[in-house]
Amino acid sequence: MLPAGAANLEKDLPPHDVNLLATKTSLIARGDLHPALQYVLLEMISQAHTRAGIFQKTGEFPAAEALEIPLSPEAKHFYKSGQPLLQRYLPFWLAVLVEQLVVLLIPLIGLTYPW
Repeated sequence: MLPAGAANLEKDLPPHDVNLLATKTSLIARGDLHPALQYVLLEMISQAHTRAGIFQKTGEFPAAEALEIPLSPEAKHFYKSGQPLLQRYLPFWLAVLVEQLVVLLIPLIGLTYPW
């Protein structure tokens, strides 16, 4: 919808609301894109595009919609809960490092813990 007067307020162009026809944009990533990078991309796109504009309402893009291509588990989690806990409070590089260290340390602690 193009609101009345959006093109030129002085001349009141267009004089009334105009329904527009447009294609829908989808964001697709390759399957081998690292999950942490998927979260970063979704966060950056959300920050840039969630505000309302002339042609979109608040929160219209990006949005989890049913497509022929299924959403990745990371995208589903992002739309449901937002960023992972560590990425909310730590810089990206540190959050990824801590996640990798936890994956490494849990088995080591299990092996070294005296029974």
